[in-house]
Amino acid sequence: MRALQVLAAFVGFVLGLLTLAVVTLVEWVWLSEPTRTNFAYVGDYSYGSVSVAIQPSYILVALAYPVVGALLGWLAARIAIRFGWKLSRGDS
Repeated sequence: MRALQVLAAFVGFVLGLLTLAVVTLVEWVWLSEPTRTNFAYVGDYSYGSVSVAIQPSYILVALAYPVVGALLGWLAARIAIRFGWKLSRGDS
């Protein structure tokens, strides 16, 4: 029973990391494009390579995605165990 919980929590953790990576890439691509203002291309330097700042809220979000994924995986495993699911080796 514990192996199912650990496996589901690990899968949730990995999915949380993948979600964080996708969200980061989308945000980076979306916000790094220059915008046209008054017939001139103006870049948004707050998210570009000119000034890079790490804020504590971003660190908390980066930690929250995998942790929430792991908790949801563990919770799903607990519910599955209640309904009779188990990991087994060999024939049942």
